[in-house]
Amino acid sequence: MSKKMYGELHVEKMSESRRKSRVCLIYTGGTIGMVESDSSVSGSPRLRPATLVELMKAVPKLGKKEGIELGMVSFTRPVDSSDVLAKHWIEIGKAIEEHYEEFDGFVVLHGTDTMAFTASGLSFILNNLDKPVVITGSQLPIAHPRTDALANLTSAIYIAGHEAVGLPLIPEVVLCFADLILRGNRATKVSSAQWQGFESPNFPPLGRIGEHIKIRKDLCMSPNRRKFFVDKTLAGDVKVIPVNPGTTPQQLERDLKTTGIDGVILQTYGTGNMQTSPEFIETIWEAAKGGEDYDRRIPILNVTQCLEGTVEMGLYEASSGLLEAGVISGLDLTHEAAYGKIVWAIAKFKDSENLRNQLQFNQRGEQSENLHELSWRPEESTQAGAGDHIFASGKNIPGGFVSEDLKSAHIRIQKLKVEILDKSKAHSVRIFINNPNADEESSINEVNAVCEFVEGELSELGNIVRDATKVAETVINANNPVSVKLVAVNAKIYCRSIILSLYTAAN
Repeated sequence: MSKKMYGELHVEKMSESRRKSRVCLIYTGGTIGMVESDSSVSGSPRLRPATLVELMKAVPKLGKKEGIELGMVSFTRPVDSSDVLAKHWIEIGKAIEEHYEEFDGFVVLHGTDTMAFTASGLSFILNNLDKPVVITGSQLPIAHPRTDALANLTSAIYIAGHEAVGLPLIPEVVLCFADLILRGNRATKVSSAQWQGFESPNFPPLGRIGEHIKIRKDLCMSPNRRKFFVDKTLAGDVKVIPVNPGTTPQQLERDLKTTGIDGVILQTYGTGNMQTSPEFIETIWEAAKGGEDYDRRIPILNVTQCLEGTVEMGLYEASSGLLEAGVISGLDLTHEAAYGKIVWAIAKFKDSENLRNQLQFNQRGEQSENLHELSWRPEESTQAGAGDHIFASGKNIPGGFVSEDLKSAHIRIQKLKVEILDKSKAHSVRIFINNPNADEESSINEVNAVCEFVEGELSELGNIVRDATKVAETVINANNPVSVKLVAVNAKIYCRSIILSLYTAAN
């Protein structure tokens, strides 16, 4: 059994008559806990981590007036946040688990460089939270005359000890910094110099801090009353690959063939785009599908390099190949949340198809939508003669699909080829969902019909994307398998794949 990285609990005792709530501080290190070194000692650094006693002395009255009893656990060797690893998330989790029943909330004191990573990681490994876990730090040490540490720490303690100060419960991992309370797995670091060092680009703040602390209860998660526990196993080797104009297929192949790699985060342009050359796509295809040079499939999670927005593979040609290769959409995850999620999910979900689905489903409020994806790869033998069709047989929708939560649906046909049999006669291709009996007589006005390509449009086909939201709302439900049918009139047709993407609200 490995030795734990944190020490014993120290509590500043308060009489029961005065005590309204109990908050445990977990000191990991970072700027917030730095104090001046002894200048008389030759070669000592200007700043050093505070001892437990020194940190408590810096805030001797904190919480006492409000009736908040403070306890504290400290890492035995405080860690600079640039040295924080995923194993430290587990140690923080263990400290919370050990003292979970004793306290009403927890405050994690942490350096700012990797604070958003830790906030994201903790949000995944802490299961069934019904108490606040607040992560905070500062841009200046707590002993500095102009420090922001005291304000950040005070706010964090108030949020964790909410009952004592009349604040609503936030039963999730949050990042409290300057005047914002952010969902932990939505936060990203945006400045190393401004007091407000963190933002939440794709989700509103859970609260704001001014003269009063105002919390958006409608945005907060609900408390989970099942037994709290910590996931203590994470993937060991996830590679982050940023795409840039100088990236070559050879570089990408070298990165993907790293020995022992567990997974990959691909940081792409815009809505999930990257170079479109066949060499790039073939390289990714081999890794994602587990080709002959790979002993298994490598989960590849696509996140955008943009601060705001979402990945939507297949929207443009520059991401169609990634979609078909089996790359997983990271939707609107931050880089920090993507890393925390994939190292957690790889360890938790062993089946590759289930892992893919779980990465595209909301787990802890980290993304705005769930993606339920169905894909088919029709064989070339499906094309025969005039009026022939391609039938993608029924598949069950992955995940807890709820029809009422459907926000949008898109159908993507990759490499659609059409051979017109008689140019003197009318010709078209029609797409239907859940209408296996559709034929050339079936009307495009039927509720199952997505769209129709006629006359001149057929010469311009290739990779196509069409909105299927209206049809999906009408004919798709969680209880029945989904099928897609392409019907040709006076033509032969072939496509390499059919992909139906169903986006539901992440409740």
